[in-house]
Amino acid sequence: MQIRIYTSDWFYNMGIVGLIRILEHARRNNKDVDYRIEQDYLEFDSKIIAELHNYYFDYFYDEYVEKEYKDILDEFSKLEDASKQEDVAIKIEEFLSNSKLDDKASKKGYEDNIKLIKDKSKMLKQKYDQSQLKAVLNEVKSLLDNRYIIEKYALDYIRSIMYDNFFGQMSFLQKNLSNKSINDHKEIMFKDFIQPLLIDLNVADLINNDDFDALNKFVQEQDGKEQNLKIYKKCLKKSKNQKEKFISELKSSNNLCSICNSYFSFGEDFNESRFLILGVSNQNALNFFWNFENRYPICNLCKLVILCAPAGVVRFIKPYIEVNRREDWWKRIFYVFVNLDTNLMDLFKKNELLKNKMNSDNPYKEFIMDILEQAREESIWTLQNILFVEFNGQYQSKKSNLKYMYISKFTAKYFINYSSDTLGRIRDYRFKVELMDGILDNKDLNSIIFKQLKLMLKNNFDGLDIYYATMSKALLDCIKKEGDEKKVRDKVYRAFYSGKEMRVYLSENKSDNRISSIAYRLLNTAKVGNKKDFMDAVMRLYINSEIEMPRIFLEAFYEGDIDFETLAQSFIAGLITTDVKGDSKNE
Repeated sequence: MQIRIYTSDWFYNMGIVGLIRILEHARRNNKDVDYRIEQDYLEFDSKIIAELHNYYFDYFYDEYVEKEYKDILDEFSKLEDASKQEDVAIKIEEFLSNSKLDDKASKKGYEDNIKLIKDKSKMLKQKYDQSQLKAVLNEVKSLLDNRYIIEKYALDYIRSIMYDNFFGQMSFLQKNLSNKSINDHKEIMFKDFIQPLLIDLNVADLINNDDFDALNKFVQEQDGKEQNLKIYKKCLKKSKNQKEKFISELKSSNNLCSICNSYFSFGEDFNESRFLILGVSNQNALNFFWNFENRYPICNLCKLVILCAPAGVVRFIKPYIEVNRREDWWKRIFYVFVNLDTNLMDLFKKNELLKNKMNSDNPYKEFIMDILEQAREESIWTLQNILFVEFNGQYQSKKSNLKYMYISKFTAKYFINYSSDTLGRIRDYRFKVELMDGILDNKDLNSIIFKQLKLMLKNNFDGLDIYYATMSKALLDCIKKEGDEKKVRDKVYRAFYSGKEMRVYLSENKSDNRISSIAYRLLNTAKVGNKKDFMDAVMRLYINSEIEMPRIFLEAFYEGDIDFETLAQSFIAGLITTDVKGDSKNE
């Protein structure tokens, strides 16, 4: 029997992309997996479903070992490199704790090994011995190479992602199952997701083949406790083995799935256990539903597709988000999906492209620029039809964040014409990511730039990043207003160059110690939009220096094609910049 899964809303498409990645991974591992990606659906043989629980966990396990576990091994290699230092014993104990190797190993029955390592480390503190140290490191490496311990690391990581951001405590994610093996997890998934779906597919196939006797025999021979099986048996009993009555009973007592509209839901609803970020407790949140109709039926096939959603996203850490408590670390980690209304193959390729860009210093920018290179003539249309979805959550505290980002026409034009020479040249990764978020969110960038400018003043950094940021902001605003982009570029540069000239004068006249205080004063007036005090301070600078005041500052009093804050930021950036290698009027 061939199964077709059609594209739908973004969260369902996320599951389809995840399912394709899982199937592709199985195929690369020489499994008998055959599937086709068509215009708006994924098609494969139903026999694949019977093995999907194995493919599912194998995919996540290999992804973890390839991308996450290597970080722990890298940290261990630092211990080996530092093995000649006598304080390495302390570092070993820190490694056990920070990597949680002591906890993982103990839960898999290796408590004695951990105790031995700790005892030998204490002895090393008292008396350093190279051969003893080597023996301890070998013990640690032996645990790190142990497949049961690697499996524990992998499952804990996989469970934490799915638990907090996707499904809560459903099925194999229940807390009391955390120490189960990967094979145990596979068995639970088979029981909760695969077996019920296999029953549905068999029943549907037998009905389509008009073989009611075989259907009757199949249902009666099943001895499971699945909800759908109970209903099939009940409908058979009521229909008195008549096919038309059986189908009529099924339709009258069950709702079709709200997503695929093909299979019955058997009382199952799309709720928080199906996707934590979007789902709600249907029974306890009637006010979330139109006309208090709180049913959103979901079938066993769609439940399985959405279960694949964690494979359809990429993880993105945003270092600029401030976290005051260690427990709030999750607020920095987002899961990203790209949705678009073209075709399934294009949807899959775009998400693969983003996944491959996640190791770059600005993945969104690199992703967008790659799309532009691939389809230059239709690039603006392509970008405008892309939806970026970012989300994260914490199940225990019932908190989550969900953000949609579209690329407007003016933002697309900025990326096509200017992003490489502005945003692309910013060196501070944290600042670049925050600025990129602001651009995609269509936010006022002033608060981001002022915050970064204050940080640079505090740490005596140069202002070249601020120059590129103000140029980005000015060009975006100009494109929105359909202004003269060349004129705006020239004004931002002249403001920056004026600040740079003033710095040179102050340095030559042995007034370097005044630059920081002047910049702070200008920053404080610019932040609150106080043009008068800002201009008073600038005029005093030029009067005292006997340098002719640039005409660019006269434009700060009237906002035509460029705003006061942009000119102020650019001038201050020039004032604090010492290393201006590579900047020019044409950048």
